[in-house]
Amino acid sequence: MPNHEDTLGQFLKKEREFRKLTQEDVSKFTRYHISKIQAMEEDHHELLPSQPYVKGMLRSIAKYLGLEVQDLLSRYEEFLRSRGIETSSELAFQQTLKIPSPPFYQGKNFIVVSATIVFIVLVILVSFFFHGTKKMEPLQSIQAPQVQPLSSEKEGEGIGKEHKILFQASQDIWLKIQADSDLPKQMSLKGGKSLELQVKKVIRFFVSEAYGLKLTFDGKEITHGHQGPTTFVLPQEN
Repeated sequence: MPNHEDTLGQFLKKEREFRKLTQEDVSKFTRYHISKIQAMEEDHHELLPSQPYVKGMLRSIAKYLGLEVQDLLSRYEEFLRSRGIETSSELAFQQTLKIPSPPFYQGKNFIVVSATIVFIVLVILVSFFFHGTKKMEPLQSIQAPQVQPLSSEKEGEGIGKEHKILFQASQDIWLKIQADSDLPKQMSLKGGKSLELQVKKVIRFFVSEAYGLKLTFDGKEITHGHQGPTTFVLPQEN
């Protein structure tokens, strides 16, 4: 009869032979390849897979040979310790002692990186917003484009006469108007609305969208053909 001084492989081989069974019989019942049964009985554990796999084999063999499962598992773990190999049960116990790491979203690096990404996105959005918004320049800093003005009256005629200008907006526009030497005034004109002003000498005005503005100066419509922000001077200054 086998004794406890036998290796695990020797113990299994003697138990199998004692029952007059072959390795093929064990392989057929346990459904483990015969090469694995041979490696087990010859103590070639380096040819066997992981510890859980081997323990599964041992349970199946113990069932077939009528052996104590715990006795086989104990022999297997003793063999591993003799080789300086930590058993799966020891590894599991060590893992339970480890302090679980916090979730990734609570880590310091994750918070810093997230804050940086949010800041960059905000900077991009702000830059895009201001880049896409038309900047209204002061009237004094805008160079007046060449606008075809109403023909000037003959020299000596109309002295002291006031000029009338009619603004008619087809869409919402923004105006900055300077009549004669008065201070510039800002105002908005809704689409479909009109505004009439009188000046003694000259009127200068900036419009946010010239395409949406129809001009009538002293009863005559001015065809300007401009689009976008434009500055007008009426009548043309000498």
